[in-house]
Amino acid sequence: MGKLFKQYRSVVTGALFLLCYSVGCVFVYLDIKCNVQIKLALVVSILFYLGFLWKRYDGCVRYTIAGVLTALTILLAGYFLGYDHINIATLNLENPTLFLVYSLCGCYLVLGVSSFINKNSCMKNVLSYVGRHSITILLANYFCIRVLHLIRYYFMPDNHGAPTDIPQLYNDWYWWMVYTLFSVVVPLGVREIYQKIKESIIIIKSKSR
Repeated sequence: MGKLFKQYRSVVTGALFLLCYSVGCVFVYLDIKCNVQIKLALVVSILFYLGFLWKRYDGCVRYTIAGVLTALTILLAGYFLGYDHINIATLNLENPTLFLVYSLCGCYLVLGVSSFINKNSCMKNVLSYVGRHSITILLANYFCIRVLHLIRYYFMPDNHGAPTDIPQLYNDWYWWMVYTLFSVVVPLGVREIYQKIKESIIIIKSKSR
């Protein structure tokens, strides 16, 4: 009886989330006057449910290279074929079915790549180190971005922004890779230097006693 109730509850829960998503899509596509936050909550609710299911049945999901490549191919095909006008913030979903397909492909791609990284001890240790010091990176992030922006402004004539401008207004996508690396490497590098200096001072003090 208990098992039957759990199955019934799971089916009802899934049906309710699908209903919320369907109602949200109807509101969006028919442009029904409604609070934007309500529309957003209805649409995004399905993603939370998918996340719950993925976590619940994670042991049943196999992450393979073929699966990752398939997910990547679907996402790239959507991009190059022009079916990529999806923006949750503006409730632009392109297509309700494609939205779900892209969401599932994105989840599988991220988790699949993560599982492969987890099997590589070197990459695992590097990312683990970065994760342990994420607060340091976060606190120094804006400062690093501003510093790199000033370097670009004064030493690279192709940068058309002003020193006080917000960097993303004048950056191509590849520059953001540079900004990201700079914002990660510099804080961690400074931290390591600080730790080495601190350890050296402690050693010197201990020897002088």
